[in-house]
Amino acid sequence: MIAVPVTKEDSSKLLPIAIMAHNEEKVIQKAVENVLSQNIPVGYLVKVVVVANGCNDRTEEIVKGLEEQNPNRVALVSMTEKGKTKAINRAIKFFDQISNNDLKIRYVIFLDADCEFLGKDVLINFINRFEQNPRLCAVGADCLPDVFLNSRKDIVAEIYRSTYTLGQSVKINSISGMCYAIRLDILKKIDFPDFQFAEDMYVSS
Repeated sequence: MIAVPVTKEDSSKLLPIAIMAHNEEKVIQKAVENVLSQNIPVGYLVKVVVVANGCNDRTEEIVKGLEEQNPNRVALVSMTEKGKTKAINRAIKFFDQISNNDLKIRYVIFLDADCEFLGKDVLINFINRFEQNPRLCAVGADCLPDVFLNSRKDIVAEIYRSTYTLGQSVKINSISGMCYAIRLDILKKIDFPDFQFAEDMYVSS
């Protein structure tokens, strides 16, 4: 991994990459390792926070192993209830617990377990967008469905292609729950109900 060297003095900010995971044993290791391979923004420490919600597979076991291999860079938050919005609410409480006077959390990046960053400067690009415009509340990623990268021809693949293409053409002003960065102070003001339909697109203007 190529990373910009940081010292204790200039690493006063923590950037959590939050993954809400329910039975994601097939993809969770790849997702975490993909984040850990990213170049690190100057002045930041990066921690992958996996909130395992209601898992009955090997998700937690895999994340625990990654946590042991990467102390201080991976954290498992375990909860018995399932549900993405419940997991997000639990993640917000965890952020409050780990943020302190010496290590502040300004932004959080959310990433679905079955998504991965393309390229090595995604975290740097997110931070640059916020620093270039301090008034920004959130930055959405351009989440390209994997059906554009393979030759699948089934009806589900065609729906994904059509939906993505339509969204690009009409420029819907919303944030996909698959991957986005958000200021922590704004995140804490959003009401995430325990159950929400279409929870992958809940913030819009």
